[in-house]
Amino acid sequence: MARSKLLVTKGKLAQMIDDIEEACRVEYTGWFAMLKRDGERWQCVGCLNPDDDEWQDQDLPEFTILMPIPEPSTVPEFDGF
Repeated sequence: MARSKLLVTKGKLAQMIDDIEEACRVEYTGWFAMLKRDGERWQCVGCLNPDDDEWQDQDLPEFTILMPIPEPSTVPEFDGF
């Protein structure tokens, strides 16, 4: 009896872990934000759509890092910004 309860509890915990991982999965748009470090602050100097060939003919602005832009509906809410 105790073993069957333990197996049921283990199954429920495994399902909860799968639900948590699914809820935290972030999907990305494919676009990138070009960020430049300006002293103590970061400044967005532009966005890059890799599917658009137009950027290949232009000089990109000076940037420090490219950050992928997440799909807003997949970002969990938090108090970081």
